[in-house]
Amino acid sequence: MNILKTAKNPELGIITFRSNRRSKRLSIRVKGRDNIIVTLPVGYPVKHAEKFVLEKKEWIKKSLQNLEKKKNVSIIAPDNPYQTKLHLIEFFPVNNTSYNIYFNKGKVRVDYPELHKQNEHMLADNLKKCIEEILRREAKIVIPDMVIRMAAKHDLSFNQISVKNMVTRWGSCSGKRNLNFSLHLMRIPDHLIEYVVLHELAHLTVRNHGKNFWTLLDKYCNGKARQLDKEMRNYTARW
Repeated sequence: MNILKTAKNPELGIITFRSNRRSKRLSIRVKGRDNIIVTLPVGYPVKHAEKFVLEKKEWIKKSLQNLEKKKNVSIIAPDNPYQTKLHLIEFFPVNNTSYNIYFNKGKVRVDYPELHKQNEHMLADNLKKCIEEILRREAKIVIPDMVIRMAAKHDLSFNQISVKNMVTRWGSCSGKRNLNFSLHLMRIPDHLIEYVVLHELAHLTVRNHGKNFWTLLDKYCNGKARQLDKEMRNYTARW
């Protein structure tokens, strides 16, 4: 890919125009404000792409609004407990320079430097990292058990299961039959976690997203594959 131009629109934010030799037509991808990607076929005039963006301005604005609605995570504030699937997390300011996590049955204590209260952005960023570590531990308990049960139910075999801090996808299946899952699955409803697991298990048999894949996944999901896939669009792995 080749970046042709970057422009700032007062209503939409930063727009990046790039060419791709694989592209057959003009396309717009809205990832967020200041992150709008316009992909052009090689040789397509940028000025025509800019005109296309203006024509699609209302659609882009609506897409940005929908992305805001997908922010399904509660605001992380040190004065408020944070509930995960397995733990209630409480935050405590301490006279220290480091962040520490303590597990105690169904509760987790996170100590943070009291001085960091003076920098809300830095504090929020570090508390998110602490929560991600807690979610990682929870995911390593919940997801492998779910994968093993569902794989056995559908007579499927796999190699390894990994939990990673993935934000662009919920899961993946490698050619070596390794299954990877995002720790952020722990932030969505249980029935959708099951859907993602079944989705990746289906890729053990069908590698692409063609008709055969959806037929198989529909069989695994009792005829609700498309419905569950649509429901997944209400969630994002990004904070």
